[in-house]
Amino acid sequence: MDLVDASDRFDVARFISIFTPPNYPSRRKGPISEERMLTGESEEGDEENAASVIACVKYCEALREQFGKGFVSLLPCHLYGPGDRYEAGDSRLIPNLILKMVLAKQNGDPSVTCLEGGDKEMEFLYCDDLAAACVQVMNDDGGFPMMNVGSGQAISQRCLAGLIASMVGFSGEIVWASSGETGSSLGLLDRSRITSLGWAPAICLEDGVKRTVEDFLERLHWKNRLEGAIGRDEEQTAFPRNR
Repeated sequence: MDLVDASDRFDVARFISIFTPPNYPSRRKGPISEERMLTGESEEGDEENAASVIACVKYCEALREQFGKGFVSLLPCHLYGPGDRYEAGDSRLIPNLILKMVLAKQNGDPSVTCLEGGDKEMEFLYCDDLAAACVQVMNDDGGFPMMNVGSGQAISQRCLAGLIASMVGFSGEIVWASSGETGSSLGLLDRSRITSLGWAPAICLEDGVKRTVEDFLERLHWKNRLEGAIGRDEEQTAFPRNR
């Protein structure tokens, strides 16, 4: 809200606000339009996020309608790509699965446990495709104050885990711990507005996941090299050679 307000006060010509869409109960089938995104009942536990998203979107829309500001709100589906946070317990699904599979292969683990039902479907968008959408909207918003940005492709968590496992070379068992999820689809985002401007995702899920896996492996390689170099320096400091 502060960024939107400051952009208004300093007469920013074009402003794009990007929000994580509110989560909706799995019984709601997609595609989910922008209007449904702002009026539907959010999932239990996500009310605060839904309220803040709606407030910011409506603020941008009001500035646009009343003062002619070039403010647009984008609501992308689940994002992923190189440079993501690969940390256990503190990352999104794709980087978390990559971390699990790579470590399991390195440690020779016979299985990997995932803490979801496995059958729930999710829509993912590669980060570069969102960047391209921002450029498209910055040049031409088509008069839309708010637009969903999605890939148009949903995949179950079970299939996604299998895809990542095959890419990193993990051949063990993938165990899905029950989390009480119904397993039904969350639905796709209705992306008709932004596609009408000529935008379309250029990176399919398989290619995007492959690039993300390669990014993680490269980061892991350099991390190991750096830690090895630091370890050698510490060893030399702790046990200096006699002159």
